[in-house]
Amino acid sequence: MKTILHKAVLGFICLFLLATTCEKLPQFDKRLVIDNNSNHELFILKGITYPDTAIINERPLINNDFIIKPNTRKVYANPLSWEDDFNQIPSDTVMFFLFDNELLSYASWDSVSNNYLILKRYDLSLEDLQGMNWTITYP
Repeated sequence: MKTILHKAVLGFICLFLLATTCEKLPQFDKRLVIDNNSNHELFILKGITYPDTAIINERPLINNDFIIKPNTRKVYANPLSWEDDFNQIPSDTVMFFLFDNELLSYASWDSVSNNYLILKRYDLSLEDLQGMNWTITYP
């Protein structure tokens, strides 16, 4: 009887510790989809400084989360809901810059930034994204 009680108490303590130490994982907003209908591998960069449409000065971290292979579609997972994201930016417009990823593999960021070497820039409001059914299509 004593052993069963010890096991029950130990089990309860373990469950309590697991329940209280687990952090809630962030819920990404995965509504936005990028359709790449080109032969270019794209890199996408989000900008929130609109109406200043300059590209950021420092080279962004280029990882697979922001690369879209040719003739494919990819979900753009936003760490906030898009509604919350738009509430935190200075304007009602988010910019999406599309770059040729091959160019980024050899060009300096200064050259890319200073010469505005983008394939396309989309200036979109929350209403625009909703009206586009959360899909950006390139080209």
